[in-house]
Amino acid sequence: MVLTNWINDKNQNLRRFVAESLRPKAEIKWLRDSNQNDKILDILTKLNSDPSISVRKSVGNNIKDLSKYMSQKIIDLMQTWIKEANIRVHDELATEIGLNRVEKRLI
Repeated sequence: MVLTNWINDKNQNLRRFVAESLRPKAEIKWLRDSNQNDKILDILTKLNSDPSISVRKSVGNNIKDLSKYMSQKIIDLMQTWIKEANIRVHDELATEIGLNRVEKRLI
């Protein structure tokens, strides 16, 4: 898949294009199918800690869109990301107090 090559490109606009192109649009029904989109979630996982904020925001928007169609799968993915990042979930997590740079990017 050409998109998997582009996620490592030095051009942040191309990496953002990858995330945006995978958003579940009405015309592309298979993107919304939780049984067919594991490759998409793998790509988004690789982009979730991208150095570019525009890429990370695009990943977040994509995840938000996908959560409408497969909420439990996205919840499981978020729990995996949080566990892998070793982030302790607490009431003031959104304030980002005490988080390092990598943890802030994930949040």
